[in-house]
Amino acid sequence: LAGVLTALFSQWITRFGKVERGAAMGIVFTTLFAIGLVLIRKAADHVDLDAGCVLYGALEYTPLNMVTIFENEISLFAVPRAALVIGATLLFNALIITLFYKEFKLAAFDSGLAQTQGFRPQLMHYLLMTMVAVTTVAAFEAVGSIIVIAMLIVPPATAFLLTRNLPSLIIVSLIVAVLSAILGQIASHLPPLLGLPDTTSSGMMATTAGFLFLLAWLFGPEGLIKKKSQQLETPHFD
Repeated sequence: LAGVLTALFSQWITRFGKVERGAAMGIVFTTLFAIGLVLIRKAADHVDLDAGCVLYGALEYTPLNMVTIFENEISLFAVPRAALVIGATLLFNALIITLFYKEFKLAAFDSGLAQTQGFRPQLMHYLLMTMVAVTTVAAFEAVGSIIVIAMLIVPPATAFLLTRNLPSLIIVSLIVAVLSAILGQIASHLPPLLGLPDTTSSGMMATTAGFLFLLAWLFGPEGLIKKKSQQLETPHFD
């Protein structure tokens, strides 16, 4: 329900407020996120709810909530509930993108051409916003809102600094997200070994994603260092 409302609000603001689509999405997502934090904070005063777990997640405790897939007298196969939910969401998103890749691309980059070919850009926009909302809700329980927002924004932004080709951008975004998760999980164990205060896995994953973005911004094909070097190599005539 929240995902459908998010898609509708974004479309309404774009249409009636004469606001660019990306700005409309930013307005809706940040507003609903702020409302959610207020509701969580008020609920935490009346029930046993840790608002910090909602923000930063409890990735370390996901193995404690297991779901049995197969069980008999000899063996038992169980997986964390969060992994099952997120895995199902991943398969759902991959299936939708595979089936409607052309439609998504046309609706995003040339809505006029999409309409002439019989596609409905608004419908594809609603579907995409619903997918984003479903993915966000599915990931909230395990990793918290901070890492969800970081992974929605930073990997695509990093990939955009490295390539302009859409298929390559999708692949690079996935690679950056996976690297951020793996390196962030490893980095979360380093502070205690160095005598520093402990930190959360989700926080380190978000930090690692930001570090990878910084590297791409500095050393990418159109990065800051390359631009500066080109400026130095360009001859100046008085």
